[in-house]
Amino acid sequence: MLPLVIRELESVARAAGWTDAELGHQLGFHSRSWLSNLRAGRPLSTLAISRIACGFTEQPRVQELLWHYLKVEFPKTNLGSPSEMRLVGTLPPRAQRLLRDYVEHFPFEHLAGRGLWLESRVPSRLANAARFLLTANERRGIAVLRLLPGAAAPSRHDVLATHLLIVEHFDEASKAIHALVNERLLIRRPIIVTTPTREKRVASPVHRRGLFAVVDRVSLDAAETPQPSPAARPILLPPGAFES
Repeated sequence: MLPLVIRELESVARAAGWTDAELGHQLGFHSRSWLSNLRAGRPLSTLAISRIACGFTEQPRVQELLWHYLKVEFPKTNLGSPSEMRLVGTLPPRAQRLLRDYVEHFPFEHLAGRGLWLESRVPSRLANAARFLLTANERRGIAVLRLLPGAAAPSRHDVLATHLLIVEHFDEASKAIHALVNERLLIRRPIIVTTPTREKRVASPVHRRGLFAVVDRVSLDAAETPQPSPAARPILLPPGAFES
Protein backbone atom coordinates (compact mmCIF):
# COMPACT_ATOMS: atom_id res chain seq x y z
CA MET A 1 0.00 0.00 0.00
CA LEU A 2 1.31 3.44 -0.92
CA PRO A 3 2.12 5.83 1.95
CA LEU A 4 -0.49 8.56 2.28
CA VAL A 5 2.12 11.24 1.57
CA ILE A 6 2.88 9.63 -1.82
CA ARG A 7 -0.82 9.50 -2.67
CA GLU A 8 -1.03 13.21 -1.92
CA LEU A 9 2.08 13.86 -4.02
CA GLU A 10 0.44 12.00 -6.91
CA SER A 11 -2.43 14.47 -6.70
CA VAL A 12 0.03 17.37 -6.64
CA ALA A 13 1.85 15.88 -9.64
CA ARG A 14 -1.36 15.48 -11.64
CA ALA A 15 -2.29 19.10 -10.96
CA ALA A 16 1.19 20.18 -12.13
CA GLY A 17 1.04 17.95 -15.21
CA TRP A 18 3.94 15.71 -14.12
CA THR A 19 4.31 12.10 -15.15
CA ASP A 20 5.09 9.41 -12.57
CA ALA A 21 8.69 9.43 -13.83
CA GLU A 22 8.95 13.19 -13.32
CA LEU A 23 7.56 12.92 -9.80
CA GLY A 24 9.98 10.09 -9.07
CA HIS A 25 12.88 12.26 -10.28
CA GLN A 26 11.77 15.04 -7.92
CA LEU A 27 11.94 12.53 -5.05
CA GLY A 28 15.33 11.10 -6.05
CA PHE A 29 14.02 7.86 -7.60
CA HIS A 30 15.70 6.85 -10.85
CA SER A 31 13.91 3.56 -11.42
CA ARG A 32 10.68 3.44 -13.42
CA SER A 33 9.39 0.90 -10.90
CA TRP A 34 9.63 3.24 -7.90
CA LEU A 35 5.86 3.30 -7.35
CA SER A 36 5.66 -0.51 -7.53
CA ASN A 37 8.51 -0.76 -5.03
CA LEU A 38 6.69 1.52 -2.58
CA ARG A 39 3.47 -0.45 -2.99
CA ALA A 40 5.47 -3.59 -2.18
CA GLY A 41 6.49 -2.09 1.16
CA ARG A 42 9.89 -0.55 0.45
CA PRO A 43 10.38 2.45 2.79
CA LEU A 44 11.05 5.95 1.54
CA SER A 45 14.76 6.68 1.42
CA THR A 46 16.32 9.43 3.53
CA LEU A 47 16.89 11.37 0.28
CA ALA A 48 13.21 11.11 -0.68
CA ILE A 49 12.10 12.21 2.80
CA SER A 50 14.48 15.16 2.67
CA ARG A 51 13.29 16.19 -0.81
CA ILE A 52 9.65 16.02 0.25
CA ALA A 53 10.39 18.09 3.36
CA CYS A 54 12.41 20.73 1.49
CA GLY A 55 10.77 20.71 -1.94
CA PHE A 56 7.08 20.85 -1.04
CA THR A 57 7.08 23.46 1.73
CA GLU A 58 4.09 25.25 0.19
CA GLN A 59 1.97 22.10 0.38
CA PRO A 60 0.79 21.91 4.03
CA ARG A 61 -1.09 18.66 3.43
CA VAL A 62 2.09 17.03 2.09
CA GLN A 63 4.05 18.21 5.13
CA GLU A 64 1.36 16.94 7.48
CA LEU A 65 1.32 13.51 5.83
CA LEU A 66 5.12 13.34 5.84
CA TRP A 67 5.10 13.63 9.63
CA HIS A 68 2.35 11.00 9.70
CA TYR A 69 4.54 8.70 7.60
CA LEU A 70 7.48 9.08 9.98
CA LYS A 71 5.42 8.63 13.12
CA VAL A 72 2.97 5.93 12.00
CA GLU A 73 3.68 4.36 8.61
CA PHE A 74 7.47 4.11 8.61
CA PRO A 75 8.34 0.38 8.66
CA LYS A 76 9.57 -0.93 11.99
CA THR A 77 12.61 -3.10 11.42
CA ASN A 78 14.52 -5.57 13.55
CA LEU A 79 17.62 -3.94 15.00
CA GLY A 80 19.04 -7.26 16.05
CA SER A 81 22.07 -8.40 14.12
CA PRO A 82 24.14 -10.50 16.54
CA SER A 83 26.93 -7.92 16.78
CA GLU A 84 24.47 -5.08 17.39
CA MET A 85 22.65 -7.08 20.06
CA ARG A 86 25.93 -7.75 21.83
CA LEU A 87 26.85 -4.07 21.80
CA VAL A 88 23.53 -2.70 23.02
CA GLY A 89 23.17 -5.60 25.47
CA THR A 90 26.00 -4.15 27.59
CA LEU A 91 23.83 -1.13 28.43
CA PRO A 92 21.09 -0.69 31.05
CA PRO A 93 17.57 -1.53 29.77
CA ARG A 94 16.41 2.10 29.69
CA ALA A 95 19.41 3.14 27.62
CA GLN A 96 18.92 0.16 25.29
CA ARG A 97 15.34 1.23 24.62
CA LEU A 98 16.24 4.87 24.00
CA LEU A 99 19.05 4.03 21.58
CA ARG A 100 16.89 1.51 19.69
CA ASP A 101 14.09 4.07 19.45
CA TYR A 102 16.51 6.67 18.11
CA VAL A 103 17.70 4.34 15.34
CA GLU A 104 14.17 3.21 14.51
CA HIS A 105 12.89 6.77 14.20
CA PHE A 106 16.02 8.33 12.72
CA PRO A 107 14.27 9.83 9.65
CA PHE A 108 12.02 11.74 12.07
CA GLU A 109 15.03 12.73 14.20
CA HIS A 110 16.94 13.81 11.10
CA LEU A 111 14.16 16.15 9.99
CA ALA A 112 13.90 17.59 13.50
CA GLY A 113 17.70 17.88 13.79
CA ARG A 114 17.70 16.03 17.10
CA GLY A 115 20.67 14.16 18.53
CA LEU A 116 21.88 12.52 21.74
CA TRP A 117 24.29 13.36 24.56
CA LEU A 118 25.52 10.04 25.95
CA GLU A 119 27.37 9.96 29.26
CA SER A 120 28.76 7.20 31.42
CA ARG A 121 31.45 6.57 34.00
CA VAL A 122 32.22 3.28 32.21
CA PRO A 123 34.33 3.84 29.04
CA SER A 124 33.27 0.55 27.44
CA ARG A 125 29.60 1.58 27.58
CA LEU A 126 30.33 4.81 25.73
CA ALA A 127 32.29 2.93 23.07
CA ASN A 128 29.63 0.22 22.68
CA ALA A 129 26.80 2.74 22.44
CA ALA A 130 28.64 4.70 19.74
CA ARG A 131 29.45 1.53 17.78
CA PHE A 132 25.83 0.36 18.01
CA LEU A 133 24.53 3.69 16.71
CA LEU A 134 27.11 3.62 13.91
CA THR A 135 26.47 0.06 12.71
CA ALA A 136 22.67 0.05 13.19
CA ASN A 137 22.25 3.30 11.25
CA GLU A 138 24.68 2.31 8.49
CA ARG A 139 22.81 -0.97 8.04
CA ARG A 140 19.71 1.11 7.26
CA GLY A 141 21.54 3.16 4.64
CA ILE A 142 22.23 6.19 6.85
CA ALA A 143 25.52 8.00 6.19
CA VAL A 144 27.37 8.29 9.53
CA LEU A 145 30.60 10.15 10.26
CA ARG A 146 32.33 9.05 13.46
CA LEU A 147 35.03 11.22 15.07
CA LEU A 148 37.33 9.46 17.52
CA PRO A 149 39.41 11.13 20.27
CA GLY A 150 42.61 12.66 18.95
CA ALA A 151 41.59 12.37 15.30
CA ALA A 152 42.26 15.28 12.97
CA ALA A 153 39.25 17.40 12.09
CA PRO A 154 37.57 16.12 8.89
CA SER A 155 36.60 18.40 6.04
CA ARG A 156 33.84 20.91 6.64
CA HIS A 157 31.90 19.42 3.70
CA ASP A 158 31.96 15.92 5.20
CA VAL A 159 30.79 17.15 8.61
CA LEU A 160 27.90 19.17 7.20
CA ALA A 161 26.82 16.67 4.52
CA THR A 162 26.65 13.46 6.55
CA HIS A 163 23.24 12.36 7.83
CA LEU A 164 24.54 11.73 11.35
CA LEU A 165 27.68 12.95 13.15
CA ILE A 166 29.03 11.01 16.15
CA VAL A 167 31.71 12.74 18.25
CA GLU A 168 33.23 10.36 20.79
CA HIS A 169 34.69 11.85 23.98
CA PHE A 170 33.42 15.33 23.25
CA ASP A 171 35.28 16.40 26.40
CA GLU A 172 38.55 15.82 24.49
CA ALA A 173 37.49 17.39 21.18
CA SER A 174 39.65 20.12 19.67
CA LYS A 175 38.55 23.69 19.02
CA ALA A 176 38.42 22.84 15.31
CA ILE A 177 35.89 20.06 15.96
CA HIS A 178 33.91 22.33 18.31
CA ALA A 179 33.69 24.88 15.51
CA LEU A 180 32.43 22.25 13.06
CA VAL A 181 29.86 21.03 15.59
CA ASN A 182 28.67 24.60 15.95
CA GLU A 183 28.22 24.93 12.18
CA ARG A 184 26.22 21.71 12.11
CA LEU A 185 23.99 23.01 14.90
CA LEU A 186 23.27 26.10 12.81
CA ILE A 187 21.88 24.00 9.94
CA ARG A 188 19.94 21.65 12.25
CA ARG A 189 21.70 18.36 11.52
CA PRO A 190 21.68 15.62 14.20
CA ILE A 191 24.75 15.18 16.39
CA ILE A 192 25.55 12.45 18.91
CA VAL A 193 28.27 13.11 21.46
CA THR A 194 29.71 10.83 24.14
CA THR A 195 31.46 11.94 27.31
CA PRO A 196 32.43 10.38 30.64
CA THR A 197 31.73 13.62 32.53
CA ARG A 198 28.75 15.78 33.35
CA GLU A 199 27.90 18.43 30.79
CA LYS A 200 28.55 21.32 33.19
CA ARG A 201 32.18 20.23 33.39
CA VAL A 202 32.49 19.89 29.63
CA ALA A 203 30.95 23.00 28.23
CA SER A 204 30.30 26.61 29.07
CA PRO A 205 26.71 27.86 29.55
CA VAL A 206 26.71 29.02 25.91
CA HIS A 207 27.73 25.54 24.75
CA ARG A 208 25.03 23.92 26.86
CA ARG A 209 22.27 26.23 25.60
CA GLY A 210 23.14 25.37 22.01
CA LEU A 211 23.73 21.65 22.38
CA PHE A 212 20.97 20.90 24.84
CA ALA A 213 18.38 22.59 22.66
CA VAL A 214 18.95 19.88 20.03
CA VAL A 215 20.07 16.79 21.98
CA ASP A 216 18.54 14.58 24.66
CA ARG A 217 20.82 13.59 27.52
CA VAL A 218 20.97 9.84 28.08
CA SER A 219 22.85 8.29 30.99
CA LEU A 220 24.32 4.87 30.21
CA ASP A 221 24.77 4.20 33.93
CA ALA A 222 22.32 2.17 35.99
CA ALA A 223 19.03 3.82 36.85
CA GLU A 224 19.49 7.50 36.09
CA THR A 225 16.50 9.13 34.41
CA PRO A 226 17.32 10.76 31.07
CA GLN A 227 16.71 14.49 31.07
CA PRO A 228 14.67 15.85 28.15
CA SER A 229 15.92 18.86 26.28
CA PRO A 230 14.66 22.16 27.70
CA ALA A 231 13.47 23.48 24.34
CA ALA A 232 11.49 21.99 21.51
CA ARG A 233 13.42 23.96 18.91
CA PRO A 234 17.16 24.50 18.56
CA ILE A 235 18.81 27.68 19.75
CA LEU A 236 21.12 28.72 16.95
CA LEU A 237 24.53 29.87 18.09
CA PRO A 238 26.55 32.57 16.35
CA PRO A 239 29.81 31.59 14.62
CA GLY A 240 32.64 31.24 17.11
CA ALA A 241 30.39 30.42 20.05
CA PHE A 242 32.42 27.30 20.83
CA GLU A 243 35.67 29.23 21.03
CA SER A 244 37.03 30.08 24.44
